[in-house]
Amino acid sequence: MTHLFILPIRLLLPLLVGAFALISVTASYFHTRHAVLDNIEVNGLRELRSNLNKAQGMLEILLRDERIPEAQRFIASFGADFKHSQMLLVNQQGLVIASTHLATVGNRWQSILPNIQQSQLDQLYESGGIQAFSDDHAVLRGYAGICKTTGNTSLRDTDCGFVFLEEQLNHQINDALAIVQTQAIRSGLSILFFTGLILLAVHTLVTNRLNKLLLITKQFASGNTKERVNLEGTDELARIGQSVDAMLDQIVTDKKQLLNQQQHLQDEVKKRTQHLTAEIAEHKATQQQFIAAKEYAEAANKAKTEFLSSMSHELRTPLNAIMGFSQLLDTDPDQPLSKTQQESINQILHSSKHLLTLIDQVLDLAKIEAGKINLTIEPFYPGAIITQALDTAKAIAPRFSVTVISELPNTKLPYIQGDEIRLYQILLNLLSNAIKYNKEGGTATLTCKTLAAEHMLRISISDSGSGIPGERQHELFEPFHRLGHEKLAIEGTGIGLTISKHLVELMNGKIDFESKAGVGSCFWVDLPLAEESDAADIQGSSSHKQSELKEADITNSSDNIQTVLYVEDNPANMALMKQLFNKLPTLSLITTQTAEEGLTIAEQELPQLILMDLNLPGMDGTTALKKLKQNKITAHIPVIAITADAMPSQVAQGIRAGFDCYLSKPFDIPELIATIQNAIKPKKES
Repeated sequence: MTHLFILPIRLLLPLLVGAFALISVTASYFHTRHAVLDNIEVNGLRELRSNLNKAQGMLEILLRDERIPEAQRFIASFGADFKHSQMLLVNQQGLVIASTHLATVGNRWQSILPNIQQSQLDQLYESGGIQAFSDDHAVLRGYAGICKTTGNTSLRDTDCGFVFLEEQLNHQINDALAIVQTQAIRSGLSILFFTGLILLAVHTLVTNRLNKLLLITKQFASGNTKERVNLEGTDELARIGQSVDAMLDQIVTDKKQLLNQQQHLQDEVKKRTQHLTAEIAEHKATQQQFIAAKEYAEAANKAKTEFLSSMSHELRTPLNAIMGFSQLLDTDPDQPLSKTQQESINQILHSSKHLLTLIDQVLDLAKIEAGKINLTIEPFYPGAIITQALDTAKAIAPRFSVTVISELPNTKLPYIQGDEIRLYQILLNLLSNAIKYNKEGGTATLTCKTLAAEHMLRISISDSGSGIPGERQHELFEPFHRLGHEKLAIEGTGIGLTISKHLVELMNGKIDFESKAGVGSCFWVDLPLAEESDAADIQGSSSHKQSELKEADITNSSDNIQTVLYVEDNPANMALMKQLFNKLPTLSLITTQTAEEGLTIAEQELPQLILMDLNLPGMDGTTALKKLKQNKITAHIPVIAITADAMPSQVAQGIRAGFDCYLSKPFDIPELIATIQNAIKPKKES
């Protein structure tokens, strides 16, 4: 690349040298011209002074001898020699007595020399009587004067004479400059001639080589890669040619390498494409497997849900008859049970309730795992729920010889944020564990305290049991882990704590424990406090809800008999309902086993209430409900679903279908009576 810059410099060098030579010639011309002018001026001034000295001597002689005629002749001849000069003799009165021009004799000298002042002449005499100077190198002028006497005498005191000389130098200057210009022109032409020759030689050399460079590059561009410049030498163009040859060789080499790399890349792309195709096929296969696994998991989950629903239904249906008939026997005032029978009935009810608890726990765990469990988070007063859980625990504690102790603070507990029913479930689970896994004669103690810093209420339940070994404490909240108690005759599934932990966390709380083997355990639940404004709005809400759970009395004071239609295909449940209604004299029960018959009876009898099972032979209960609501005659009759379908989705579906109430089997008889009473109450008032 350096040679590419040297080449134009070499081409411009002759031009630069020629331009420099012309500039030098021009400068030399002006310098020589100035020197010639100075020389002419110096010589002229020297000659002028000499002439002035001669004229001054002649004037001195003329004044001294006072030979005026001779003076006139001399002055006239002087004028002939100096065409542009004047010589005057002036008397004491300032009149010209002799002059180079006769016409001026007798005139005052000021009219002849108007540009010279008296003061200048006086100064001229005082300075020696001679002055000479140059005017633009072209004209030389000089003055010389003298009087009869010397000293301070001026032109006004005596006769004086003076001379004015002027020499024209133009002809001398022109001749000298002509010689200088001629020499300068000759030098410039010589320089231009030799510069042209150099340029021609350089141009010829450079052009030929450049043409060869262009020819080779064009051939290379058109595909002829064999030709080369092949310039010999060490000058710049030769080096450029050699560089071009090296560049062309490198291009050919690079092209071969590029072709090889291109082929290599094409092979790599082909391999990569095959690999990607295989990966895509594998990914698609994996995706298909994932989809299949997902579908299988969804199918398995659906099958599990259906299995749990089916098992719940199949277990709840006979359990409803067992618990229902047991409750009837237990509460029949006309035929009281013996002590032995009463104990048997209590065992039946206890076992049935335990079985129902196990069913509910399995369903709760399934709902938690599926993320479908719903809680009602709202502010409430926990005192009533804690008291209810303690009462329930105290009822079962004697069977295990355990004492339940309540150490609630004397002050009123703060309101908390959560789900009342789920809190009752959690406390009952912890209390029952503290009782079941305690020692004989042990204690289960419940305490409460407010954690102001955490804005939480802590409910603690401690026991005096055997405690939990440290190496197994990490298994405590895992489902179906009973930590070695599965071999003991203690009821339980090992999922109660798992459910409790999930429920507490869903209420934005915490559950934890401390346990020491041989000493006992302490479990606590921390739940967030409610805002004071929310707590003020729900005063007494817990007691109101509890009152709704109390058994409702249907009085015998009314003389009106209310008709209730019960559609049920299970003979045991139908017999249970008949026995229940036999104890309710103000209610008349009509039963049928199919929905089709139920629709006909409803239109004919117009009962005040319909109790509808859902899983019926033929038409199901939900379809029967739609037909009842579509019929103007039966549309006003309230319909209560009584079914063993207790899954949350089934309950929600039943409510959306339009049932006035949804009761799951096994039902609690006091709750059923209260629900019936509430449903037919408007009819009684009308």
